[in-house]
Amino acid sequence: MAPTDIEAMRFAEDDNPVEVLSGPGALGETYRLLAELGARRVMIVCGETVSKLEALKQLVAAAAEEPVVTVFDGVEPDPSDTTCEQGGAVAREAGVEAIIGIGGGSSMDAAKAIAAEAVVKGWTKAQDHPG
Repeated sequence: MAPTDIEAMRFAEDDNPVEVLSGPGALGETYRLLAELGARRVMIVCGETVSKLEALKQLVAAAAEEPVVTVFDGVEPDPSDTTCEQGGAVAREAGVEAIIGIGGGSSMDAAKAIAAEAVVKGWTKAQDHPG
């Protein structure tokens, strides 16, 4: 498919830029975007079903040695605080510089919360009980 088949939405946030790609060929743009960001350690956030897809396996294999890719596939429908806290801990331990959410709304929601939790431990619980 031609790159024009990909829909891109960009959300320029101060220190947390978000770019959402969708459509045929979107996965093929992953490493180009990561190179633009200078990200060498990344985490893919998805559910167990998505983690078993051949397309995801190929994406991870294509990274070769860099970027270093960690897959967090523990996302359930309507992801829990515990899942987001666990994902944030995995991201912190791996020293990830970018988070990639692949899948539906639950994976996207979890990826955003995990990104915040990775930077600020306890962020997830603080959303339930703002101080």
